[in-house]
Amino acid sequence: MFGLFKKTPRVTVEEQLRQLAECGVVPSPGADLFELHSREQMEKKPYGPLIEALSMDCCTALWMCDYERIEDHGDYRDVLLRLESMHAGLGLAEISDFVDVNAGQARVEFRWRGEARKLVLKVDNDWLDPQLLRSYAEMLEGTGRKLYSNERDYGQSALLAIFDEKQMACFQALSPVKLKPMA
Repeated sequence: MFGLFKKTPRVTVEEQLRQLAECGVVPSPGADLFELHSREQMEKKPYGPLIEALSMDCCTALWMCDYERIEDHGDYRDVLLRLESMHAGLGLAEISDFVDVNAGQARVEFRWRGEARKLVLKVDNDWLDPQLLRSYAEMLEGTGRKLYSNERDYGQSALLAIFDEKQMACFQALSPVKLKPMA
């Protein structure tokens, strides 16, 4: 019964950042970490609010991807560019896309390892076709890194991360947000 009243120990934002840096999660220079949550909120519930703040374009290791984001040309290209910014990416080049929601057509093209690739994607209003993320995850195979997601905790958004095994173990030990490899 007394366990119900157990307090979570306060952890300073600086200490949380230090420990997350050991996992490869480092804020971008000039990032405003307190746009969503106050210091007090971050320290009262360690790691959760800070991880959310970092994933809002405040670091390259994490990304809170809004799945309701595909409206026009360039949107799928932007998704691939953001994935490429995470832990050095795959070296995709010449990324271009075509999106016509009204005509029900979407595709993305790029070069990878000197080879031209083209993905024809499903159009469902302005929703991102998760096939793009699954394809990126498949391309990561053999690199020692994986694309991870929590998919269900944030409604129309998903927390995405690209980690190697050691970084993932470190992150999961700290994070209240549990990630799974992208299937």
